[in-house]
Amino acid sequence: MRPVILICIAAYAAAMEAVNLAAHQIVGHFGVIGGLVTIAAMYGAAVYSERRRL
Repeated sequence: MRPVILICIAAYAAAMEAVNLAAHQIVGHFGVIGGLVTIAAMYGAAVYSERRRL
């Protein structure tokens, strides 16, 4: 594989691990409701971003 592809895979893996850690900490501190609110906020941000792009 080309080095650029390996770097991209490593960066993606690191970002996903950070998301996983953050999600566990949110649920740990705020419970299931905090996790659900976080998911709803992320979904809302994605919808807003897509609407602005169109």
